[in-house]
Amino acid sequence: MVAVILAAGEGTRMKSDLPKVLLKVGGRPMLGHVLETVLSLGINEIIVVTGYKSEMVREYVGPRAKTVLQEKPSGTADAVLRAKSRKETLEKLLTRHSESGASCSLLTVILKDPTGYGRIVRSDKGSITRIVEEKDASIYEKVIEEINVGVYCFKSKDLFDSIDKICSEKKQGEYYLTDVIEILSKKNLKMESVSTDDQTEVLGVNSPQDMAFAQRIIKDRVFDRLVNHGVAVMDRDTTYIELDAKIGRGTTVFPFVFIESGSSIGENCQISPFSHIKSGTVVKDNTILRSKNIQ
Repeated sequence: MVAVILAAGEGTRMKSDLPKVLLKVGGRPMLGHVLETVLSLGINEIIVVTGYKSEMVREYVGPRAKTVLQEKPSGTADAVLRAKSRKETLEKLLTRHSESGASCSLLTVILKDPTGYGRIVRSDKGSITRIVEEKDASIYEKVIEEINVGVYCFKSKDLFDSIDKICSEKKQGEYYLTDVIEILSKKNLKMESVSTDDQTEVLGVNSPQDMAFAQRIIKDRVFDRLVNHGVAVMDRDTTYIELDAKIGRGTTVFPFVFIESGSSIGENCQISPFSHIKSGTVVKDNTILRSKNIQ
């Protein structure tokens, strides 16, 4: 099995000089979230399609995956797993795809406000017939609440046979991977879907506002994990702890503390207000850390 991660976009709406996929959520680049999830599934052949500032993306990916350059942005089909989803959801999708023998299996979610997302169009019998993008949707299709997450499993031959037949979209001059779904449907090939109930698994990050919301989701997950491990966080609103920071049980983190990824704090410590613990810092067990920058 091969995983293809599309990471060629510039992300102009993010208003950053960095490629969108290298912007950090919870102290880890968004591309890193995807790579870690895919690697945790045991998929050992990963291809990352790069484009804008490809050298920076290649350097970040390193030996974890192969990279392929998309020199001209021509859409998702030309580029051929956006996945901030939890491992369990992707495992369910992979299992469904394998056991059903489907030509394509995809991840969907129901949103009360599906604005901006591609809608899943189904037949009267409930089978998927196509995915229609927001700008191309009719007034009837825009009320559909089931949306495309952008995570697919394909039989490779069916995928590439279909891509060969995709015509350029006149509105943007791009080729869309979603067009493959309609082609497979017209061939009466089997398609399956898995729907997740957790909307936070499949958030799209396409603007600074989306980024802020994603930061809040990851921050809450970090706090929940730490509290369940026996770490006391006195004030979630004024404390920022990045995803890959390690904190031992019995440790208390007071308000106005910033703990970076790559730092390690032992057990039964006290981290006083206004402390900034930088990446690479090691705090030993039973330490009372006064307010300061630690590196």
